[in-house]
Parts: sequence; C-alpha cells; structure tokens
Amino acid sequence: MASAEQEGSGDNQIDQTIWNVIEHYQKELDGESELRDKIRTVVKEIDRDTKKINFILLSMHAKPTEENLKVIAAKARKMFETAIHTSTSALKEAVPVGDHYKYNDHWRITFQRLAFVAATTIYLETGTVCTLREAADLLGIMSAEDKESVDFKVFLDYEDYLVGLVDMSAELSRLARNCITFGDNIAKVYSIHECMNKLTLGMHNITFKNDYLRKRYDGMKYHVKAVEEVIYDLKIRGLKVTNSNSDETAATEPK
Repeated sequence: MASAEQEGSGDNQIDQTIWNVIEHYQKELDGESELRDKIRTVVKEIDRDTKKINFILLSMHAKPTEENLKVIAAKARKMFETAIHTSTSALKEAVPVGDHYKYNDHWRITFQRLAFVAATTIYLETGTVCTLREAADLLGIMSAEDKESVDFKVFLDYEDYLVGLVDMSAELSRLARNCITFGDNIAKVYSIHECMNKLTLGMHNITFKNDYLRKRYDGMKYHVKAVEEVIYDLKIRGLKVTNSNSDETAATEPK
C-alpha cells in the first residue's frame, strides 16, 4: 500500500515538473510575441516617416536647381534628426543586445529604403556617395563596421546599405535628365555622372551571388547608361559647364 502511494507521489512530482516547464515555455512565447509586436509597431512608424522623406526628395525633380536641391536636402535631414532618430531609438530600446539578426527580418526592407533616402540626402548635400558610417549616423544607429566594438542591438548592415546606393542610382539617373529639362543645371549632370561612375566601379569589385542585390546591380547599369546618354547629348549640342567650381552653367553653340 505504501509502495503504491509513493509511486503516485512520484507521478505527481513528474507531472508538476512537466507543467512547470510548459508554463515557463508559454511565458517565453508570450514575451517573444509581445516583443515582436512592439518591433513591428516601431518599424511601421519608421516606414511611414521614410515615405515622408522620400516625398520631400521627389520634389527635386520639379525644380532641380542647385539652390533648391540644398533646401530639399535640409528638409530631409531635419526629418531624419527628429522623426527617424526618435523611432530608431525606440527600436534600439526594444531589441535585446546581440539579437539584431534574430529580428532584422522585421526591418530589413525598411532599412534598405532608409539607406536609399539617406544616401540621396547626403548626395544632394555634398555631391558625393556617402559611406556606410555616414548613412548609419543619419539614421541614428551604428553601422555594421562598428558592431564588434560595442554591445550591438540594431545597425545598418552592409547589404542594406548597398541596396540603398543602387536605388539611389535610379533616382539620380532621373534627376540628371530633369536637370536639363526643368533646371538647366548642367553642372549637376556631370556631378551625377562622376558619382555613378565611382559607385559602379566600386561595386564591380564585389563577387555577387545570384541574389537580390545582384539583380539590383544589373539594373544599375542601365541607369548609368541613361546618364551617359544625357552627357553625350550635351556635348553634341555644345553645352558645357563654364566654371567647375561654381553652380553657374552656360551654353555655347557648336561651331
């Protein structure tokens, strides 16, 4: 009789142990679900603000004078330093240390768009291709170059940065055409041509896999070609930059 009671007691202990494990696991699942919901909410805010910045940048095509491009870049930067920095700070608070790759599927596409608008903003400001660290600073996060030096949570990855640069090339290709159509900004066309040549040369050294970035890079070649056609047309018409150190341009008739 005593033996039966002991066996029953042992079974109860086993059942309780299993139940404790189940309860603990369920709590972890609930916590994980809440964390992912929080991340999704923050990423939606970032995505919404990214679209607003892109809308600001799109106005450069209507009046692509050098003065207006600087004004547009300043507006975009202000959005980065207020709305985007606030949201990326919230994202960094939500993501546990070292778990970037565990959750980055939630923000990868959004960060690629952010890299695109950041690179475009910096180009309008400086006329150069931004570095990975410059783009990350504008986003208010660290770059992949710095992730080993600190306890990282969220950072701008290499691939997201490169996708952003490729997307920028499409926008600059369109801007080059509109600089002639609407802005008479010949100097900017040559600046875009130089920028895209450097970008193409740099990315040519990458051994791509047959993946998403490779397909985007293949498309960039057509954007470069479109800018080269604008340059060729300018030379055929005898249009040139009169002073490379200023934004003033002039047209000369071919003789």
